[in-house]
Amino acid sequence: MVSLRWLIRGSLNQRAKLRKRGLALAKSLALNDGDELSIAVCADRRMRTLNRRYRGEDRATDVLAFPADEIALLLVEGGSVGVHLRTHPQVVLGDVVINYRQVERQARANGNRVADELGAMLVHGVVHLLGFDHNSAVEENRMLDLERRMHKFLGLEVRQFGH
Repeated sequence: MVSLRWLIRGSLNQRAKLRKRGLALAKSLALNDGDELSIAVCADRRMRTLNRRYRGEDRATDVLAFPADEIALLLVEGGSVGVHLRTHPQVVLGDVVINYRQVERQARANGNRVADELGAMLVHGVVHLLGFDHNSAVEENRMLDLERRMHKFLGLEVRQFGH
């Protein structure tokens, strides 16, 4: 269901927390055991390469999302998010790649614990996989509203997150 690849040296505690949050997030989305969400954690060099290759930006960033299936996944009612329509018996959301080093820097700058900033980046990536974006103020507000609800569900304490 949720796979986690930790591609850098790092705390076993941080890995365990991120895995637990990934599983809780998948459950909140009503993903089944056969459905897939992939999470990878890397450092600046790999993230810069991915960002250059797939977005044309030659810099490291905090999180990238690579959606796999185009499916109708969202039903947002009363603060819950769940799978609404399935076009396939198996849902493959896609890949979320998180830059751990950037998360550490952002956590310090935002006054957050690294684990919470890491969780917020996971949420941000998953929300992108669900088809949300921040290309306009209206879209960004919808995305932020959903992210805040997911933060609350996961018990994340983030004052501000991201860049």
